Amino acid sequence: MASHAHASGAGEYDVASELGRTIFEHAPSSIPGDLHDSISLLWRLELLGRDVAERWKPFARIAAERLDRQALLFHAAHLAMALAASGDWTTAERQLGMLRDRSARDRTGLVGASWSRWSRVFMPSPRGTIRARSNESSR
Repeated sequence: MASHAHASGAGEYDVASELGRTIFEHAPSSIPGDLHDSISLLWRLELLGRDVAERWKPFARIAAERLDRQALLFHAAHLAMALAASGDWTTAERQLGMLRDRSARDRTGLVGASWSRWSRVFMPSPRGTIRARSNESSR
């Protein structure tokens, strides 16, 4: 997959970015694998300092529409990334609340245990992104 290719130089990042535009962003997909690849690529490009702010919008919209389909925490993590990176703080907080509620209702202990691990590892990233972007937008 283009999003998982190793890029050693700036030119290769440009190629990966353009592949993302033509493959994933031309017709944004809600199919989980495609959605995860799209979000992962944009996240990586952003971590590299690329300006992809406008490119998050279709994926944040899809993420918001899929909040009722968060059975796998891996999927939930990608939805959170898109929501946080797009600045949709209201929906991101709603998603986190949904996951907390789901964890509290879990009688098997599987979701609760997964949520506990997930929230310690992953939650700082979207929360940090939300806070940082919130601060940027208020300047």
